[in-house]
Amino acid sequence: MKDNYYVGDLVEVRLNTSEPTFTGRIVAMSGTIDPNNHTWYKIKPTKSDSMPGIFWYKDDKIVKIAKEESIG
Repeated sequence: MKDNYYVGDLVEVRLNTSEPTFTGRIVAMSGTIDPNNHTWYKIKPTKSDSMPGIFWYKDDKIVKIAKEESIG
């Protein structure tokens, strides 16, 4: 079963590339599930030097660190 992610959640993005793992906030999510049963999330990095922009990632590339309401 997949985690439920929401706008505002703090997540860790784990790519299958030479790029290091980084943390960020979900700022948007796709309105539909793609044909391969993935939901896409737009992630804003917490540090601009960890990822140079706000990009979309599949649900299998992110792991929730904290819910939006639990962040001070």
